[in-house]
Amino acid sequence: MTWAVAQLRGVNVESITYDEDVIEANRASAVLKIIDAGGWQRNGRSTVGHYGGKRVVVAPAGQAWAWAAAGGSGNELTLTGAKRAAASALAAL
Repeated sequence: MTWAVAQLRGVNVESITYDEDVIEANRASAVLKIIDAGGWQRNGRSTVGHYGGKRVVVAPAGQAWAWAAAGGSGNELTLTGAKRAAASALAAL
């Protein structure tokens, strides 16, 4: 995301400074696209993907989906949610 900050002097603009920041969700989306492009493989009940040498695993866990990536893990209500959470963990590295 990019934005501008204007420094005013009276009624005139003295200077404009541009700044930018990467939103974490954008990084996670980019990571997930790369994993999706590489393909997800079935491994028994688990689904496995790879990103930059890191392994991502999602698997059914009762009424939820468990995920593990980059030393993090958790549970989400949907398979898509589990994949997104794993991508977020990788994006935070």
